[in-house]
Amino acid sequence: MEKYNQLSQRERDQIDVLNRKGESCAAIGKKLKRDKSTIARELKRNSSPEYHCYLAHRASQRANERKHKAVHRERLRDPLVRAYVLAKLKEDWSPEQIAGKSGQTIRA
Repeated sequence: MEKYNQLSQRERDQIDVLNRKGESCAAIGKKLKRDKSTIARELKRNSSPEYHCYLAHRASQRANERKHKAVHRERLRDPLVRAYVLAKLKEDWSPEQIAGKSGQTIRA
């Protein structure tokens, strides 16, 4: 499995230009040596919600904002689930056991 690398500003600039020329996601992906789904996801996630167009500099800002928020997002919002997970971690349960993937289930 190949390691994922986030799109660079240069790649976003190329996506912007090629998208404006009417190139398909598959064609853009081939030129950038990226999967067509990566290009489609980029255009969907980072296009302007108001104007429905892709601008490379705004796309980079949106991606960076989303990345920053993800680092600071609370993972377990439900206090009961959080308490359960923390208690089981203190009992040396594995994440798989806590998630119920070994026959056990969590009831919050």
